[in-house]
Formats: sequence, C-alpha cells, structure tokens
Amino acid sequence: MACCRVLIREKADYFKLADGTWQAEFPGRQWHVVVTAQTLEHARTDLLAAMDARLFAMLCDALQLTERERPPAYSQSLRHLVRKSKNH
Repeated sequence: MACCRVLIREKADYFKLADGTWQAEFPGRQWHVVVTAQTLEHARTDLLAAMDARLFAMLCDALQLTERERPPAYSQSLRHLVRKSKNH
C-alpha cells in the first residue's frame, strides 16, 4: 500500500488557490478526485483519504454489497470526507 500512496502523491497536482487554501487533484477518468484544504499537507492527507474511500467504494460495488453489508469503515470514511468538504 505504501507504494500506492507514493504514486498517488507523485501523480497528483497541487494548486494554491487565491484564498490561500490548497487544492489537490488526482486526474483520471475513473479516479478523478479533487480536495481542498487549509494547508498543502492537509490537502495531501485528504486526497489519500478520498482515494482510499473511492477504492473501498469501488470494491464494495464490485462485490455487489448492499449498504447494510458494507463494513462500518466505509460509512465512516465517507461521512468524514463529506464533513470535511462542507467545512472548506
């Protein structure tokens, strides 16, 4: 998993926005993910968390798990990401 994290960090694009916050973007058709955070390091961390949640969701979908069958970590990860995105 560590090599995936390094790859994500290296392939992601980072932009400092006019309001001083940072945007991290992982481009791609299936994996396109964008996050915004107060600092560059938080943007990197949030991007990795978003990618983890995205991968987890894709695995659950591939296994055709219903909402009730999905592990609690899935719901907690998504709630955390939604809460963070509303704060930015």
